[in-house]
Amino acid sequence: MIHRLKPAQHEVLRRFRLGQNVFALLPTGYGKSLCYQWPALRWGWRVVVVSPLVALMEDQVRGLAPSKALRLHSGMTSREECETLERVDRDDWRILFVSPERLLDWERKGFWWNRRVPDLLALDEFHCVSEWRGFRPAYRALGDAVTGMAARGACVGAFTATMPVARAQRIFQDWGLHVGVMDLPLGRENLGTWLAPCEHEAERWLSLVGLLGRVRGGRGALVYCSSRAATEDLARSLTSMGFSVGAFHAGLPADLRMARLRGFLGGHIRVMVATSAFGMGLDRSDVDLVVHWGLPWSVEGLWQEAGRAGRGNQEAHHVVLWCRSDLMRFRNETVQEPGFELVDLLLRSDCRKSALTAHFGVGPSECGGCDVCWSGHGRLPEALHPLEKIVGRTAWWLSDEAAPRDWMGNFLKNS
Repeated sequence: MIHRLKPAQHEVLRRFRLGQNVFALLPTGYGKSLCYQWPALRWGWRVVVVSPLVALMEDQVRGLAPSKALRLHSGMTSREECETLERVDRDDWRILFVSPERLLDWERKGFWWNRRVPDLLALDEFHCVSEWRGFRPAYRALGDAVTGMAARGACVGAFTATMPVARAQRIFQDWGLHVGVMDLPLGRENLGTWLAPCEHEAERWLSLVGLLGRVRGGRGALVYCSSRAATEDLARSLTSMGFSVGAFHAGLPADLRMARLRGFLGGHIRVMVATSAFGMGLDRSDVDLVVHWGLPWSVEGLWQEAGRAGRGNQEAHHVVLWCRSDLMRFRNETVQEPGFELVDLLLRSDCRKSALTAHFGVGPSECGGCDVCWSGHGRLPEALHPLEKIVGRTAWWLSDEAAPRDWMGNFLKNS
C-alpha cells in the first residue's frame, strides 16, 4: 500500500528522478523501503534490491503484490527459481530482491547484457557493506557489481539507519561513484538508552529477569547475545523462569528460524533471545524493551538492534547490561576500530543520544532518557526500576575516582 510521502522520502525520489546516486541515512521506522518501492510501483521502474537476509526478503515480498515483486534466494526450490528467472527474461517484474552473492555472480556472468538493465539498484541495510565484509566475501567485492550496473545507467541508492555518513562516502569514493547524502537526525525521542555496568554475572542475570518481568503482558522484548551458544543458554535459563522464550541464530535450520520469526511477530513468543542475525527490518510495533546481554561489536550494531524497540512510537527502552568480563572478550577478539568506538561510548560523560549523534555525523536529537542524563536525579521509569542501583553507578563510573579511561585503555591495549 502506498502512503503519503514524508519530506526526506520525497527528496530521495527527486534525486533519483534526476539520475543521481543517493545515500539515505534515515531513522529506524521512517520508511526507507518506500524510497525504492515507489519508483517501481508508481513510475514503472525496474528496481533490484540487494538484501542481506532471506527472512528480510520474504517479509518485504509478502507486503507487496505478487505480480510486482519477485525474490531469488537459496531457500527456494529449483522450480521457483526457474519461474522467477523466466519472468525476469520476459520483463514481467517491477521489484526483484536478491542477495549480494547473486548480484555479484550475475555481474561476472554478464547477466544483464541481453536483458533490460534495472533503473535503480537499491542497497538495503547498507551498513552490512562495512560490518559483514569479514564473513560475507560478496560484500567485500560488491563494488564490482555496483559500478558495473551504474555504468549501464542504473541509479544507486544506499539505505540504512546505522552507518556514519563519512564511512558511506568513503565506500562510494572507493567505488569511483559520486553520491549525494540525505540524512536526518537519529530521532526516536521515545526510546531511552541505558548503559548499565554490572559488578558481576549474578547481578546481570537478576537485572535481566527483573526487566523482563516488567514488560506488560502480551508485549514483546528482545535480548541480544554475542554468540550462538550464549543465545541458547540464556533462552533455556529464561524458559526455566517461566518466560515465553525463543532462541534465534544463523545456526538453526531455516524452517525453525522462520517458525520462530513468525511466532514472535504473531505474539506467541514474548521474548526472543538472538544474535545479530535477528531483527534487521523487523517490524513488530509492540516491542517495549531491547536488552544487550553484554557489549555488541560496534556502535552501529548497538543502534541497529536498539531500534527494534518502540516502533509503535510508545515509550520504550534499550538497556546494555555489561560487566568487566565483556572487556576481556573485546581485548581478545576485537581487532577492528568499531569495537573500540563502542568502548569509547561507554566513557563519554555527555548524553548517550548526543554521543550517538556525533558518531553518525547527523543533526541533534532530543534524549529519550539515558543513564548519563539521569545520573541519580529523579525517579527512573517504572519499567527500569530493577536498574535503579546499577544505573546510579554511572556518575561514579565516569568520575576521576573510578578512572575508567586509564583502566580500560590499558586493559584493552595490553594482552
